[in-house]
Amino acid sequence: MDALNWVTKLHFKDYPDDHAFMNAILDTIKKCKTFIGYGIFNDYNFVSDMRHLESNCKNVGLLDRYTGVIDGLQRIVLIYRLYLTKSAI
Repeated sequence: MDALNWVTKLHFKDYPDDHAFMNAILDTIKKCKTFIGYGIFNDYNFVSDMRHLESNCKNVGLLDRYTGVIDGLQRIVLIYRLYLTKSAI
């Protein structure tokens, strides 16, 4: 959702392949000034939206485009949440 309450929903099944899907995601992010991502600790590893996005772009040959889009953002906000289980306490 952007500042004007516009919502963009993308689903991989709506695209012919992963490359087209990742391009659509990057096209959407490029329109924004701020990226807000979410991250959690899972099995003692930090996993964030940005890392998944970067990895998926790399897998389909869009790493340079990803870098350009992310570098064009004015702000990046990452929200973190720690999950603890009884075994971790």
